[in-house]
Amino acid sequence: MPRPHIPVAGLPKMRPAVALEWHAQESRWDWFFLVVLACLLLFLPFSLGAVEPWSELVVVSTACLLVIGLLVRTWLDRSFRVAWSWTYLPLACVLALIIFQLMRLPSGLLEAISPRTTQLRGELLGPLASSPQAGSNLSLYAYETAHDLRMALVFTALFVTTVSVFRSSEQIRRALLVVFLVGCAEASIALLQILSLSTSIHWGWVNRGSVVTSGSFLNHSHFCQFVNLTLGAGVALLLVQMKQDNRRGRGHASRLVDLKGSRYLRPITGIVLCAVAVFTSMGRNGVLSLLLASGVVGVLLFRRGVLSVRGWALGMVPWCVALVLFLTCFDTVYDRLATFEDRQHLDTRLEMTSSTLRAWWDFPLWGTGLGTHEYVFPLYDVNTTTSMAEHADNDWAQLLEEFGVVGGVAVLAFVLSIFYVAGRLMISGKTALSTAAFGLCIGLLATAWHSLSDFGQHLPGIFSVTAVVAGLVVAIARREAYKTNARKPRSSSGPSFPRLSRGLWRLLATGCLLLVCWWAVAGAFSSYRGAAWNNIALGIERQISERDWQGSDEDYVDLITATQQASEAEPRNVKFGHLLNLSRWRSISRVRDPKTGQIMLEPEALPFVSRIAEELAGLRLACPVYGPLYGLEGELRLLVLGEPLGSDLIQQAARLIPYDPQANLLAGQLAVREGRDSEAVDYLNRAVALSPTQFQRVARLYLEEMQRPQLAVDLAGDNYQRMKQLSQIIENIESVRSSQTSSVSNRQLIEELESLALARLRELVSTGEASASEIANLAVAELQDENPDAAIDLYRRALGQRYGQVSWRLALARVLITVGDHEQAIREARICLRLSPELQAARQIIGDLSVLPADPENDARPVRED
Repeated sequence: MPRPHIPVAGLPKMRPAVALEWHAQESRWDWFFLVVLACLLLFLPFSLGAVEPWSELVVVSTACLLVIGLLVRTWLDRSFRVAWSWTYLPLACVLALIIFQLMRLPSGLLEAISPRTTQLRGELLGPLASSPQAGSNLSLYAYETAHDLRMALVFTALFVTTVSVFRSSEQIRRALLVVFLVGCAEASIALLQILSLSTSIHWGWVNRGSVVTSGSFLNHSHFCQFVNLTLGAGVALLLVQMKQDNRRGRGHASRLVDLKGSRYLRPITGIVLCAVAVFTSMGRNGVLSLLLASGVVGVLLFRRGVLSVRGWALGMVPWCVALVLFLTCFDTVYDRLATFEDRQHLDTRLEMTSSTLRAWWDFPLWGTGLGTHEYVFPLYDVNTTTSMAEHADNDWAQLLEEFGVVGGVAVLAFVLSIFYVAGRLMISGKTALSTAAFGLCIGLLATAWHSLSDFGQHLPGIFSVTAVVAGLVVAIARREAYKTNARKPRSSSGPSFPRLSRGLWRLLATGCLLLVCWWAVAGAFSSYRGAAWNNIALGIERQISERDWQGSDEDYVDLITATQQASEAEPRNVKFGHLLNLSRWRSISRVRDPKTGQIMLEPEALPFVSRIAEELAGLRLACPVYGPLYGLEGELRLLVLGEPLGSDLIQQAARLIPYDPQANLLAGQLAVREGRDSEAVDYLNRAVALSPTQFQRVARLYLEEMQRPQLAVDLAGDNYQRMKQLSQIIENIESVRSSQTSSVSNRQLIEELESLALARLRELVSTGEASASEIANLAVAELQDENPDAAIDLYRRALGQRYGQVSWRLALARVLITVGDHEQAIREARICLRLSPELQAARQIIGDLSVLPADPENDARPVRED
């Protein structure tokens, strides 16, 4: 439909530039921005959500390209101005608060506005807290906060670009179509991977070990957020088309000409495709978020009555989704959604959220600094797990923890401003384009709800789409304001200046924005270089670790070179610095005493150890809450250099990284030597809970150094394997003791442990909870008790689960010989030869039991294995 011409004079008090802005014909600039945005949106799922530094570099560079494009266009295109919206104000506050977290503040001011930040630095750093190099900013780790500032700038650039560039109805519909088509493509990839039973993303990238249901994303929750946002754009397109048709009076609901012409069929098909992909992704919270958002928007649509007689077309969507699910995988989806009642899963998430909020309570106003959750959260975590998530499973709780109430209010103000603009469009919108707000709100509401149980908004692949969708809401509102003359659209953010002053301000703003772009791209490129070198270092480290860290000099030279390059690329990255100094220490501590296993260091190596410790201390100043730095430095200072400071550092490490079994073990050993038995028990028991392989070391500490065998018995619990290990440890200790009294009491303990272990093993086997290995272990115990019939039955049960276990089958053949069943023994030996043709023991059994000379035909005859 041709756009009606409105004379410039008809716009009261509007500058000519503003009128030109809304009536200029489409130019190549418009297509440039649309193509760049389309390429970015396609790249996001292709790069697994842009979770790696190289893909972040692409995203940051693309955002800077859009900003530079806007700057160049404002200079060259007189009809274009960067759009102004009051929704920029809370976004500007967010950026200002991030910068404030990075600023170095006077110590008095920092203590006044965030006393816990100063107190925590003092507790952890000790005397180093007064060093000039110590941080005096609100963020406990400025490097990660600077990274999140880059991501916030990317969001802002995409949002402002979307609001400013898409001015006409056709441009906005075109942008909605691009977003929707990207979502349809991602949903198609996800469904095709499910149908082809692919266990790798994109059929060859990342092997997930099971059928991939999350499309191009590593996490199905992130996939759901991405597709829900794009699905909303599809609903927006459908609503706009139906509203336009209603206003033009194109027939009645009974006429199917629209369907035959694919007028509604194509968007409905795409919406159904996206919805089915969300359901089959097995993302429970993604499905629930979509249903809740659709329900809310559906009620609003019904009350507003914007669909009129064509509402049936939109009503087809849920029925089509249900039909597709019923015909394909309804049972699987239902079983997955039924796990909402899994109390253990819910309790884990609630506990993580509760721990995150406890961290926020200590830093209520300004937070710990954006990006610091991974480093601060362990101080408040009560779960016993060796894994540490980089993000909380609740974006809103993590926002409070890292940004405080002040930052949280700023972010919430921006979110509410977008929903306010969308609400105005839904309630009082006059144009057909205003109905698109209903569809866009489906994606935004689903994402806001889903963020209560996910961290998707920390990924460029998610927040970039969120920025574009939110920008389209504002762009539609600006177009609505112009079309209905509700208010005059503004094209600039400031008051009217004389021509020379405006030129100076534009020049100053251009220079500042170019500096910001340079800073963002330079930081992203440094991150990419550091990550590339770090990946090389990790590969070399993996090869050396497979040889028990006994690599050659060349191996360690390569390792140290790679880690040093990574550290030089990003000097403020404490992870790279820690790996560098850990590699240096491993390179000089390779020689060990063959008898004791103790590290043997030459005296001339001590200055190098001291230098490593000093560098670790410098890294602690950059991030006082990174526990591995404390653990390594404490170990070097206490056990190698003999400095008392190492004791405090080891205790701080156990506090900062309670998920690290080695840190807890070191802290427990230190507590034992210093006579702090209750602390020692807590540390040591936690070390075993985190790493069961530490049981023997901890049990020896309880028995030998603490002289408290009951602690070892309690640690063994009802685990029969630990009971057996403990009895062997006590027996080994008794073999070198001479005290007869001690031997008698410990001999009774050994017998009691062995009896309890055997009883527990029999209980597991009788209840069907035992594994094949445990059943075979009970068979060995029965043989020791001279009960061969029970052993035969147990071996056969174990082999029923693991047919190819040759050692068990050979043991069964020998037991069969003892009961005189030679025929079955020969049969089992022959099966052993089929599984392992070179097994001489099986040949020996057959030769010994054969009465007649071996018959080749009989030997070659297949054995029935029933």
